Amino acid sequence: MGGFRKEELNKLAEELAKREIFGSEENYQKTAQILEKFLTDYVKEKPKDPKKWVEEKLKKEYGIEEKITSEVSEEKETNKGFEYAGEILQSQWVSQTDKLIKNLNEELIEKFASRGDSFGLHGEIAEHWHAKTFNINAKVQNKPYVAEVLERNTKNSVDIVVKNQESGEILRRYQSKYGKTATDTAKYLESGDYRGQRPLVPSDQLEEVNKIRTSQGKSPATDRIEYDGVESQPLSREGAEKLKEEIKRRNEIFSWENVTYKSAFQRVFKDSAKVATFTLALRGAFRLGKALIDKLLGKDVSFKEELKKILKEDGKEALKAGLKSSITGGLIVATRKGFIKILKNTPAGKIAAVVEAGFRIAGTAKKLIKGELSFGEFIKESGKEIAGVVGGFVGAAKGFATGATIGSVIPVIGTFVGGMLGAIFGGWLGEMVAKKTYEVVTGETRKEKVEKTQIVQA
Repeated sequence: MGGFRKEELNKLAEELAKREIFGSEENYQKTAQILEKFLTDYVKEKPKDPKKWVEEKLKKEYGIEEKITSEVSEEKETNKGFEYAGEILQSQWVSQTDKLIKNLNEELIEKFASRGDSFGLHGEIAEHWHAKTFNINAKVQNKPYVAEVLERNTKNSVDIVVKNQESGEILRRYQSKYGKTATDTAKYLESGDYRGQRPLVPSDQLEEVNKIRTSQGKSPATDRIEYDGVESQPLSREGAEKLKEEIKRRNEIFSWENVTYKSAFQRVFKDSAKVATFTLALRGAFRLGKALIDKLLGKDVSFKEELKKILKEDGKEALKAGLKSSITGGLIVATRKGFIKILKNTPAGKIAAVVEAGFRIAGTAKKLIKGELSFGEFIKESGKEIAGVVGGFVGAAKGFATGATIGSVIPVIGTFVGGMLGAIFGGWLGEMVAKKTYEVVTGETRKEKVEKTQIVQA
């Protein structure tokens, strides 16, 4: 995906989530320690009234005298929240990118679906793949460049150009060759006068093609088109053949998966108030929450057994209520100590509202991460929850972050909470919880999903 191996992608996602929520690795680690203490103390003491227990614990151990009852926003506050959250969550560039992806799929299906296995079709599709994935990422990065496939069949003609949309100036020219083998591809690149054009070749042949070209004293080839930090997505020869089959079956081949994480990362930090850019941060937040619980389960064997005992004796709802209160208490302490700066000066009831919303948002966010929901669908399903909390925050405390800023972080905090829940209810405890409970809490079914064939090489 986007040039990243899975482990690199996960690391980037976690770093982004830490920055969005905690500001630094140190703050994350300190918050994790506080949450671990609240959770372990909860399962050891098994309080019948978790809210009262947390309030007493806050006062006795941390000198924090506050009520943690979730402050539910009134309708007028929810409407005010939509004024903020609507701007954040329904950013114009996101809808434009959605539209671009839809149009590109329709364009390629209309152009190539009826051509069957005509000779050289995989090469033509490869040209369009590079141009289109470049354009998707140019849109995400808000840069004025566009790649065009010229589709000229004259000798020595250019295959792809990168242009400045504003001035019309041609910035780069590419000659694309997708031979069956690296030797074939290198040979095709010598079949014409392609001076002034950059050789574009399959990603799986790049190394071998460049060995051949180096021995010939030729300039190196590339496996992507690129300009000013905007790149297309590399494509192997086999990948081009598979794309041909997908298009023949009229399947869509472009999606938000074609947004390189480099592009998303840059956009988040360039315009960090826009939450729709951080599916990556949601992914990272879920992983961080799950890792916290996995670590706790690994080092404290009694934690697992005590959780089972609470579930058996008090039931699922009581366990969830206890977990909510414990997590709320931990976040309050971390906030008061300055480890979650985004919630600075926030009343305890509002933090409880974030956790409450997080429990409800978590399942929807997980679907977004897994690609089961588009950004627009995510907003429709979770927007009211987010807007209600955001509206309640506006003007809630002196010095508190703006509505736009809190709107961007609530889904990430919620997904962090959801990761903790997923680790508890979705793993070893899943056998003791009804299937439906697992789905509601984590947003994930137990049905095995067959992964789509990997078309693009990492």
